[in-house]
Amino acid sequence: MSRREQILIAAVVLLVGILLGILIASLGGDDGDDAETGDGTTTTAAETTTTTEAPTTTEPATATISATTTTEPPPVANAVNGEIRGLPIGTNADTVIDAMTAIYGAPDGDTGWNVGCPLDGGTEDDERRISWGNLRIRLFQDDDGQILAGWAYEQGAAGFFDPEGPTPDDIVMGTGVAWNQTIVQVASVLVGTTQIAEEFPLVFVRHDGEGDYRAGADNLDAPMDYVGFRAFDLCD
Repeated sequence: MSRREQILIAAVVLLVGILLGILIASLGGDDGDDAETGDGTTTTAAETTTTTEAPTTTEPATATISATTTTEPPPVANAVNGEIRGLPIGTNADTVIDAMTAIYGAPDGDTGWNVGCPLDGGTEDDERRISWGNLRIRLFQDDDGQILAGWAYEQGAAGFFDPEGPTPDDIVMGTGVAWNQTIVQVASVLVGTTQIAEEFPLVFVRHDGEGDYRAGADNLDAPMDYVGFRAFDLCD
């Protein structure tokens, strides 16, 4: 082989090596976002964005407990202070009627405004009596208007009462007073000014500030069957 041929072969080998190096470099070169295509243009890879949502925290529900105060309703009738459903003597008549009707419904009896009992000496239509079962309220009309003037609860000699109206247990009486006591026993436990009076075939205990008590017979040993406050219904 001549010297010239050797140089030519060496040049060809070198050229091939250079081309292979360029090819290898282009194939294993930049791993970035841009890549060159065969036609000389550059393709840019789309960027991928990963978003991580913050975890949602749920607050535990808080239970609110409100203290409930239970208030006992006032008694239907109180012989110690004369109140009806917590309303004192002298309260507007309509207010008292509404308070009773809210519990027991329409009255069982209503006299309307009239002269009232002749024994009271009245001459004008200034009295009215309304009843719910065994409880009867007495209303009076004067210059100040129509007001609650008194009331009475009559259990009856046989202990009878209307179960749909106020019961004997709904009546608050003086300290130590009970339905099964005689008039003498009632008078003995009351503290204050107490008077035993006998009128018609009845026996009364009239007590200053703590109601009126009555037995249905002209007998001091008869059991009490009536309690009221400023309401001796002698005409009924």
